Amino acid sequence: MKKKLTLLLLVLLMGPAILAFTHRPAAELPPRPPPATPIRGAQIALVLPPAVVPSPGWWSVVQWQDDRGQWHDVDGWQGTFDPATGRVVWWVGPEHLGRGPFRWLVYDTAERLYEVGRSAPFQMPGQHLTLLEIALMLPAAD
Repeated sequence: MKKKLTLLLLVLLMGPAILAFTHRPAAELPPRPPPATPIRGAQIALVLPPAVVPSPGWWSVVQWQDDRGQWHDVDGWQGTFDPATGRVVWWVGPEHLGRGPFRWLVYDTAERLYEVGRSAPFQMPGQHLTLLEIALMLPAAD
């Protein structure tokens, strides 16, 4: 009986140790993608009057005004209208939120020979994840 008890204890004590050395751990899980970075910023969109369809060559430019009242082009915020929507949309980084004044100019081509219209001065959106729609003012027909 003592031998049986010793054998049973030996199996009970050594069994898990043997299994620990012979058991292979499951393969590591693949790395998880990093958590999404919160989106910081907003958008501005140039909106045309309902009856106006932009010509394919129309060129839009966003400008900012300095302390002396002079207007300057914003690098990177220039381009043509989206043919599907008839709009121009730009991303506004968090460093520009709430700043201004800005304005939007539209020319007949990228060469800027003729101004088609302009927006009133505006401030950039003040909050993240907002869309500010800016209306284009066209000159009155004579």
